[in-house]
Amino acid sequence: MSIRQRKQEIRKECLSWRESLSEEQIRKRSHRIIDTLRSGPELSEAKRIHCYLPIPGRGEVDITTLVASLLGPEKKVIVPRISASGQELNHYLLEEMAALKPNSWGIPEPVGGKQVSASYPDLILVPVVAADREKNRIGYGKGYYDRFLAQTDAKKIGLLYRECLLAEELPTEPFDIPLDLLVTDEGIF
Repeated sequence: MSIRQRKQEIRKECLSWRESLSEEQIRKRSHRIIDTLRSGPELSEAKRIHCYLPIPGRGEVDITTLVASLLGPEKKVIVPRISASGQELNHYLLEEMAALKPNSWGIPEPVGGKQVSASYPDLILVPVVAADREKNRIGYGKGYYDRFLAQTDAKKIGLLYRECLLAEELPTEPFDIPLDLLVTDEGIF
């Protein structure tokens, strides 16, 4: 089996498991992950935080309440928007949650605002489908975050459910960017 086939198999298994979670389970487990993230120094020390916005119906760790709570004068919140070419992420300062609208895939994106460079954030909260203890991650397979993470020296924190942190080492390719930290609903790895 090729690396890509194995990644696809792992992705399919984890997405299937995640999508079986109820809204209440997602809410409770996401809240535990956010609490754990808040207990460490990374979030409190960061001034420019890049946050993903969860895709409805995909069972992602929902950080919407965290994003809303970070808005204010002390921190800059940056959120992604898929470029017009569809090949990469662009990054925008978020001033208020009302400035978001779903794109054609239902992903909330900023409708305006100031665009910043990929190197601007000092902390990036990364969506994760699956990860291993070496902090390798599998995403949705489009490469958006790998291309983005390759352009920055920011601290990279993956957020995921404990069941998606696998004991086996994930297959990797040269373009895969490992994370600095993983936060689950059962702790920090």
